[in-house]
Order: sequence, then C-alpha cells, then structure tokens
Amino acid sequence: MSQLESPKLHRSAAGQFIFWGALALVVVAVIWMRLGARRGDQGLNHPGVGRPLPALNLKGLTGGATDLDLQGVEGKVTLVNFWGVWCQPCRYELPHIAQLCRDFAARKDFYLLAVSCPGGDGESFAELREETRQFLAGKKIELPTYADPDGATRQAVGMALGGMDIPGYPTTVLLDRGGTIRAIWVGYESGVKEDMRRAIEAELSKK
Repeated sequence: MSQLESPKLHRSAAGQFIFWGALALVVVAVIWMRLGARRGDQGLNHPGVGRPLPALNLKGLTGGATDLDLQGVEGKVTLVNFWGVWCQPCRYELPHIAQLCRDFAARKDFYLLAVSCPGGDGESFAELREETRQFLAGKKIELPTYADPDGATRQAVGMALGGMDIPGYPTTVLLDRGGTIRAIWVGYESGVKEDMRRAIEAELSKK
C-alpha cells in the first residue's frame, strides 16, 4: 500500500511547495510595492509638506540642551528628529543624525533637535534622561537631546499630518525659517542622511 500511495504523497508535497513558493513571491511583491510607495512619499514629496507646525515645546534633556518652543526656532532652519533608545531603526539612524549636527554646527541659522521619546507610559523625565545619557555614552555619540514630556510636539506634528500623533519612529521633520514643514522622513533606510543633507542645504540657501 505504501508503494501505491508514495507517488500521490510526492505529488501532494510538490503541489504544496509550488503553492507556498508562489504565495511567498506575491507577498514579497506586495511588500516591495508598499515600500516603493512609502519611499515615493518621503522627504520633499511627503503629503504633509507645506503645512505649518502648530506647536513645538521641548525640554532640554542631555548635552546642555535648553528648553525650546516654536518662537525659539523662528528664523532658523530646523530639523526635528523623534527617536527612542528602544527603537532599533532609530539606533541605526542616530549616528547619522549626530553627523548632520556636526556638519552644520557652524551655521547659526540651523537647529537640529534630537527628541528622545519613551517607549511606554509612566517613564519619568529623570528615567528618560538617564536612559538616553547611558545610550549616548555607550555608543560614543555626542549630541544634545530634548524631551517632549507631555507629547505635545508629537501631537502637533500628527495634527499637521492629519493624525493624532507622529506616524512612527524615527520620524524626522524639516522646518523652514517660518515654521512650515518642508520635508518629512518616516522610518530609516540607507541614503536618507544624504536626502536630509540636500534638503537642509536647499532651505539654508533661501533668504
């Protein structure tokens, strides 16, 4: 009996292999299409570009950063990066953010605000500061950081994008001298630092 059933089992296994292989190809294709669409909506092409940021209220966290609001960045080109030590893509991106901060350090008309965000509710300001400080020290990253204690700035960005909060981590927003959003990047991918650099330089060239 086993000799008679063996070809059937073989054909069944082969059919399953073909089915699951075809399904995997469909899934991969869908993922690539979605990623392509997301990349197309990144940076200067993001739908939120052109909208004013309604509020910005940040508290200095580490590295000598001082409290800032929307009035405090008026007249400056400002890059705001929302990240967290618990977020793996953020951990990949942060050294590049720190590099941009160093590269534009001589420009007095540019601010880079790295906003460290907690991974959950209930984390105190002191806990966030110590967690952020330890992470930066461990990675040998020198970068002033800020906190958004009540989430007001993240909510303001979300409102500008038509939602209630930022769409994910990391999220990076470029503001022009008047506080209008000129570029938005959600998530981390290779080459994004150079996209940010070009967008910053383009805004700095405007008077």
